[in-house]
Amino acid sequence: MNELADLITFSFLDHAKVVVAEACGVERTGLTELLYDGDRLSASTDALTYAQHDLQIRREERCLVVGLWDQEAQHLDWQYTAVAQRAREARKEFQRHRTEDLTAAGVLPGPPATDDPREQALLWLAQHLEPQFRRLFTAYAAAAGLPPEASAAVRTRHGAIERATARGLIHAPLHGDALHVHGMSEGEFRLRVLHDASTQADRDDALCHPLLLHRWRQHLKQLQTDVAPGALSSSTQSLAPLAWEELRPQSLHEVRELMGRRRLLGNLLQRYGENRRLRYAVHDAISIAEHAHPEKPLLMAAARDAREELGRRHPDLYKIIRNLLEPHLTRYGRLRLRNSQGRQQVRGQVMLALLESEGAAAAPRQVRC
Repeated sequence: MNELADLITFSFLDHAKVVVAEACGVERTGLTELLYDGDRLSASTDALTYAQHDLQIRREERCLVVGLWDQEAQHLDWQYTAVAQRAREARKEFQRHRTEDLTAAGVLPGPPATDDPREQALLWLAQHLEPQFRRLFTAYAAAAGLPPEASAAVRTRHGAIERATARGLIHAPLHGDALHVHGMSEGEFRLRVLHDASTQADRDDALCHPLLLHRWRQHLKQLQTDVAPGALSSSTQSLAPLAWEELRPQSLHEVRELMGRRRLLGNLLQRYGENRRLRYAVHDAISIAEHAHPEKPLLMAAARDAREELGRRHPDLYKIIRNLLEPHLTRYGRLRLRNSQGRQQVRGQVMLALLESEGAAAAPRQVRC
């Protein structure tokens, strides 16, 4: 088993062969645990995704070459079905592990939606007046002695990683090859991504750096969009089945070229799944670090003080929100909005009313002569 562990650790293609064998019924003591324990679950999911596309493409190529669904195509289809099922199970297991880790760290389940109408009104008022809230929040955070990066606004997922790096929540220094890739032009970076997807036997670790993950994702999505038509895939998000019975290839070379384009799309999709799991891992690590950070209570207090100040500065808007919440209160003055759908519906009404109120206030008054 140690030799097998070394095999799947150092060779992605050998890893793919092993997960196919296990999915198709090969039994060996400890094999399933070796492939799908917490440390190797993500890598095995990547190998399964690659193997699933590989089996699909080999089956389609066989059908195109011989012109019929023969015994070999049937065997490849059987393997494909077994691997696809195991891949679905592995993805579910990955999500289960995520939930367990976040729950153990206290991040999940998150705090329940408030049933305090005053608190809810202030939350929605802060969303409506987001620039004003942001300025107040920054001021209160600075008064509490917090560094600027702690209260800096985050507009994107990549921005969240940059802020976490600046705050020391994750350790992700840019150096060596990662620094070189980070400084590439968009065209150079795109070629790097394309080369990585074209060579499954060798992986580009620089692309996995936390500060490159979202740029990598953007280029993967664009490449999938570019490659899908030539690969005869109706979807850019999956390798759509090939209607091989309707195709009339002129030569074996033409078949191989088509299969090459489909294999590239499959590799891009596999890399996209790998990228997604890496992004989940980084953002989960940030969430856990933020939850445990000693600055969190100070940030929560600064946000609360900023909302309170907004309410004092805009009593008319606050009153509009409270009036709209009134029909949803119990006799004890608590909100009855138990599900997210009902709360979102009321929020939409609130935001529309606030916009209309501000529009009416800004409209020029007609002066009668």
